[in-house]
Amino acid sequence: MLKYNVWLSHFVYYKVIYILLAGILINYNGLQAAYLTNSDLNKLKYSCYVETSIPVFCSFEDIEKPDVIIFLPLLKPVKLNNGVRAYRIMATITNKMPETITGAKVRLKFSDKESIFLDLMVTESIKYNMSSSLNKSHLVREDVPKIRKLYEKIDDIYYSADTSKIGFEIRELRFLRSQ
Repeated sequence: MLKYNVWLSHFVYYKVIYILLAGILINYNGLQAAYLTNSDLNKLKYSCYVETSIPVFCSFEDIEKPDVIIFLPLLKPVKLNNGVRAYRIMATITNKMPETITGAKVRLKFSDKESIFLDLMVTESIKYNMSSSLNKSHLVREDVPKIRKLYEKIDDIYYSADTSKIGFEIRELRFLRSQ
């Protein structure tokens, strides 16, 4: 009788472990990291056609031979020396036009809030088939009251890993004009 009870208790023990492991494997998607990764950011690609210095059509879908492509390669949390949390953000522009871009203003906006946005400035020259650098980025701090809602929106997107809420708008493109 004692052998039977020991065998039965081991059987129940292994059955519980098996059910627990099966549950973990079935719910594996729930265990994945819930924050933006570089691969998530690489999927954000905003392509535009430009006519006479003005973007006339832009889309997150792939378009054939775009004139300008905007990426968001930098959106990462940082902790400042004084303990304040912040996000370092920067957009890059790839120029596919023969004219040199000397500067741009790209608005980072959110699909559910029209009044919350961040204007990202690109202040360097971008020649044909080249991209802007990440040398100058924007810092969105949690301790600045005027941009607190912007910080909270970026924080929500970062930890939900939902890039579908992110949008772009080209507000300004400046070109090098030949004399």
